[in-house]
Amino acid sequence: MSPRFSVGAPTFALLVLALLAGGMGTARPASAQRVTVSTSGQYASGDYIFTEQTDLFAWTTGIGVSRGRLYAGASIPLIVQSTPWVSYTGGGFTPSGGPQHATVGGGRRGPQRGRRAPVALPDTGSYRRTGLGDPQLRLAVDVLRPDPSGISVQVTGALKPPLADADAGFSTGAWDGGLGVVASRSFRGWLVIAEGTYWWLGDLEALRLRDGLTYSLAVGQMLAGGRWGLLASIAGSTRVIDDVDPPVSVNGGLSFLPGPWGVSATVSAGLSEGAADWSVGLGTHVTFGQ
Repeated sequence: MSPRFSVGAPTFALLVLALLAGGMGTARPASAQRVTVSTSGQYASGDYIFTEQTDLFAWTTGIGVSRGRLYAGASIPLIVQSTPWVSYTGGGFTPSGGPQHATVGGGRRGPQRGRRAPVALPDTGSYRRTGLGDPQLRLAVDVLRPDPSGISVQVTGALKPPLADADAGFSTGAWDGGLGVVASRSFRGWLVIAEGTYWWLGDLEALRLRDGLTYSLAVGQMLAGGRWGLLASIAGSTRVIDDVDPPVSVNGGLSFLPGPWGVSATVSAGLSEGAADWSVGLGTHVTFGQ
């Protein structure tokens, strides 16, 4: 099993589903080398904790190489956003306040317990910026490959160097690193995937980002001999910013994998102030050397 690159847990989980659906029942030599090129786009919109809405589009391109139990890959997103108030971290997009992050870290609460009043930041007017986000580097090893019980376990590691513009929201300007586990179980055309990654997040100059866990739990069904896949999942993380509800979203998706290439589509709805109100995504990949 090889991870896919995406801008969020829903797309990642769906592409894992597509890969497993296409790979079940097909034995590959342990020494076989595969190269996967993937690309995915996600459009998200939400006001998060702010009085102003942020519209964000991220187009992520990645390449990965797997051989035997090992996988290595890299990806980089092209980001377009309507405000600088949301920053790209290793765990996803976070309402950091961008160049106004000291305001977000002020510790003010609203009348609702555990939820602050919307944060008023300078009007961005016709602001729109396009640029590359920080790249992500990933390593993974299959600890347990699919056996007759349909169980597989993979340990993953990720690193995000701070190479992009932090003031535009394309980075936090700090290193992020993650260590995680992906476990799945397939049975009778169904698939259950549980994923968790602990992230060590670098801080902004005047805003501390908490280290913590990102997670997703997905249930999918494979149809037409594994060519089609349906998926429903819940994804989120522990609290990243003090006094800001952690992001949680529910997601659905559809994948089509006729051979060494495949496509997927996802929709998502945010359940907390730390997540976008809604998002849609589309991804594709092709694998060489199967």
